Amino acid sequence: MYFSKVSTVLVALAISVPGVVARGVKTRPVVKPPVLVGPPVPATVVQETQAKTTDKQSQPTQTTIIKAPVTTEKYKGFASYYYLGESPGKCGQVYRDGELVVALDKRRSDMSLCGKKIYIETPAQRWVEVTVVDSTDGGIDENYLDLSVAAFKVLARVEDGVSQITWNYM
Repeated sequence: MYFSKVSTVLVALAISVPGVVARGVKTRPVVKPPVLVGPPVPATVVQETQAKTTDKQSQPTQTTIIKAPVTTEKYKGFASYYYLGESPGKCGQVYRDGELVVALDKRRSDMSLCGKKIYIETPAQRWVEVTVVDSTDGGIDENYLDLSVAAFKVLARVEDGVSQITWNYM
């Protein structure tokens, strides 16, 4: 009985005064990964058209510049990382942990998405572009992404394990 009262007091004290418990604990400063600046620049498509005439002389060419859209629809979800290993993914090729690749949730993935680029951003405005190479069974919903270790390190610390994200196909 006496022990439970003492332990309750110690827990309450530790919560209200963090330095009481943490005095002997070694701490290290939090180092944030570098923040990449801004979203990717949209691709530019140039279309040239030439006026039709019956004249055989050279005609002036009109150039139209069209900005290709970077995004279609944004999805909110979570990302974690996985080790790629030596076996090929669902897309048939072997990739390494140091490459910027992603496995989509199996409910969203099909072979037509192999090689497709995805733009991923965190609430802390860290971002990365990855290539679809595999599918995963481990997602909590269809917006869950499994990233290579290198891609995850751009967005968050590996120790975090999971990061909140928004993402879209490019």
